[in-house]
Amino acid sequence: MDATASSSSTIRTETGSGSDPVDRTAIGDFLTLLHEHAAAALEGVAMPGVLNLCRFLPDRGLDAVFRFPVGDISGMAGQAVADAQAGFNVYVEGRTVRRGLGRKVRGSAADTVGVFALVVDSDADKGRTGQSRLAPSLTVETSPGNCHQWLFLDHAVGHAEAGALGDAMRLAGGDSATGKPDQPYRVAGTPNYPDQRKRERGRCTCRTRILSASGAVYGAAALRKAYPPSAGSEAGNAGDDDEDLSIDELLAFLDPRLRDDITRAPEPGDDRSARAFSVIMRLILEGFSDRAIARIFAAHPDGIGQRYQRNGKDLGADIARARRKASQHQDDQPGAGQDKQDQAPGVRLLNWHEYRQRHGHQGGTFLIKELVRAGTLISVNGRPGACKTALLLELARCLDAGAPFLDRETKPSVVVYIATEDEADIVNRLEALELDGVMIVASEEGVPLTKPDKAAAVIREVIRQTRERFPGREIFIPFDTLRAGLDGQSVLDDRFTSPALNKLRKLAEDEGVVICVVNHTNRENPKQTKGETLESAVALELILLEGEGGWFELHVGKNRSGPPRRQIGRLRCASIQVGDVEAAIIDQIESVDGRAAAEKPRKPGDSQALILTIMRNAVLDHGFPFRPYPDGPQVKAVKETLLRETFIERKAGDDRDNKRRSFVSALNRLLNRTLMRGENTVGEGVVWFARKDDETGNFEGFRSAGREA
Repeated sequence: MDATASSSSTIRTETGSGSDPVDRTAIGDFLTLLHEHAAAALEGVAMPGVLNLCRFLPDRGLDAVFRFPVGDISGMAGQAVADAQAGFNVYVEGRTVRRGLGRKVRGSAADTVGVFALVVDSDADKGRTGQSRLAPSLTVETSPGNCHQWLFLDHAVGHAEAGALGDAMRLAGGDSATGKPDQPYRVAGTPNYPDQRKRERGRCTCRTRILSASGAVYGAAALRKAYPPSAGSEAGNAGDDDEDLSIDELLAFLDPRLRDDITRAPEPGDDRSARAFSVIMRLILEGFSDRAIARIFAAHPDGIGQRYQRNGKDLGADIARARRKASQHQDDQPGAGQDKQDQAPGVRLLNWHEYRQRHGHQGGTFLIKELVRAGTLISVNGRPGACKTALLLELARCLDAGAPFLDRETKPSVVVYIATEDEADIVNRLEALELDGVMIVASEEGVPLTKPDKAAAVIREVIRQTRERFPGREIFIPFDTLRAGLDGQSVLDDRFTSPALNKLRKLAEDEGVVICVVNHTNRENPKQTKGETLESAVALELILLEGEGGWFELHVGKNRSGPPRRQIGRLRCASIQVGDVEAAIIDQIESVDGRAAAEKPRKPGDSQALILTIMRNAVLDHGFPFRPYPDGPQVKAVKETLLRETFIERKAGDDRDNKRRSFVSALNRLLNRTLMRGENTVGEGVVWFARKDDETGNFEGFRSAGREA
């Protein structure tokens, strides 16, 4: 259902008695409803943010912003009562914001955590009456004949989605404050103190009260159905009904610093262009229409408008440019439009439980088991002619079909190929392999890694189009080759490779995709990739080495997702005729289990032996039944925390951090060989023996270990 009734609170709807215009009961009822609906809409969000309580002086605007955690009703009510008694107008918002904002900063769109309510502002004084098309969840009389009609959401939405819903709501009527996600609205029970202009028109201080409280909640789909967007409306004009407000009214809700930037005259050395664009961006993010922005600039010819009225610059063009930028990036630009000294960066401290709750239980989806994990930068390396591109296309074939790669499970994925050299050759090979599902990136500007920001923008657009065309699928992006992407610059020159690779790595992490760069290995040592930056930035290195009889050996170097430093396969290429040209493709590829050879010369250390001894005893004393796979066998497992703490207790030495690192290193060497690791239903690490026989303590090649002295 899109709307449900809430039975959480009984709300009193009559006005209080007596001469005191501050109605404490109504304030408590209103804020109780606000907090309850915020909590419900943000349930399950690890960092739900805080609620703003804003106080305004009638003739001076915003004075202070106080923030309260969701659920702190008494704290917010106490502040609201105190401010109202001191002569302030008191407001709240239908959203939560991140912590760390300044005392006089309400927060921009990018500071919004979640929007849980939208409001219809009906103002009969201005002839801007409005009636919600849905039954209001809560109606507050703000002055005789005027009201706020609240619509609570069942699940909080982001600022951009809420803004789009609000744009459609304003087109249906009401005052300019209708539907704005970051608009402050009056707290019921606090007095409405008029400013001087309203007092001159005869307005007096009046009470505010709750008229009705149905408790209904709505899904975003219900709002979209009730308020369909107008096909002819533009984002910059959805709020054009604010053009009849006075300049003072337009500026009343702005943060003081933004008002100062608008009104003060430019100083020598000021970058007027940057300041003007910043003000435009901030006004857009506050929900102002294009005409309202133009009016504000025109009203301040000695302030922010000087650049346009005296220098003949095109304000309309700057507004259009700012609106395009805001629509593309407002959710990605932390603190857009705010003075940096008043803001803390978007930093959150999470323990691993909170992190997994926020980002999911898994640290990334495997595209290829034990090798390729979503959200990583990886590399394929080899000497010229070592079948690197052929290997990439074999990976593309397997991922496109969800077919096994070297006996490893794969997840069906979209492959989007960036061919920075010899694009026609890639097309020929795809035709030869009949890989119709593999996409090729055709960019007029190329993908210039010497301009990392530009390259990232191109790839981000590639990802956007891919997700739009293939929703729900993982994305694998080969970048062939690194040197060509650097426009011939040496991959050994960190001035070029470091910014480019770090930008690609961050992009892969942020977007949850795999970017695979193709690179050459050293002539002197074919096992060594060119450039230390590449080795440090990637999560996986696949290295092709020339073998015997025309075969190339496929080795894993660095690997954060499985066992490293071993051979996993070998392959041989062949040429196939495509029209008048030949294309090289893989003729044969087969799996090689290189683990035994790689591990044989390595003598097990004391830390590994100690872990296995502790593990054997822990299985007997503290083991519990655990089923790693739904249809697999049941094993006896122990919690990794128990294993680690016992190891630290028994390991020689006094440095706990060193012992913890020894444990992690030793356990990693044992995993997938003697021990296995997984997670229980609450995300805790659990460990069990790979073979039933190992539980007896007969670990081949390991000596027993007692308590270390």
